[in-house]
Amino acid sequence: MTEVQVIPQNAKLKRTASVLVSTNSKSAFELISSSEKLSEWLKKSSPIPGAQSVVVIDGPYNRVGAKRIVNFESGDSAQEELVSFHPHSNYAYRISSFSNFLGKLSEAAYGQIWFDQIDNQTRITWEYYFTYKSIFARIVLSLFLSLGYKKFMQNSLQNAKQLLENSKS
Repeated sequence: MTEVQVIPQNAKLKRTASVLVSTNSKSAFELISSSEKLSEWLKKSSPIPGAQSVVVIDGPYNRVGAKRIVNFESGDSAQEELVSFHPHSNYAYRISSFSNFLGKLSEAAYGQIWFDQIDNQTRITWEYYFTYKSIFARIVLSLFLSLGYKKFMQNSLQNAKQLLENSKS
């Protein structure tokens, strides 16, 4: 059994996005956590490329230690590893092996997504943490996260919301 990894408490930058969706937490969790559906909601939001495809390299991608490669429309890729997995409630992952400029600035980033049922809706909250290699890397990553990545996260959750709410019609 793979040991659960903890998100580092120091040397990190954090961004959060959230959306309220008219669906149940099970449906929201199944869409967001699915390797097959990732490219349907994780779309380009300038300057961040969308997900093009996913290759599960140690799966299925529904248990701690499972790994997948996310290939982006830009030709870049990164590896994700599940560090916690609680169906219909939350999951967390470590992303590393960045093939783009992020690899020069960070060894790893961490994502966590929660699914909270509120009346007949689900609140999806996505937190992203980047570690950084140096003070220079911290400055560049902070600008990147503030000027592009936060919007990418919010737009991606809006895409997921549309998919979930349109599938009910």
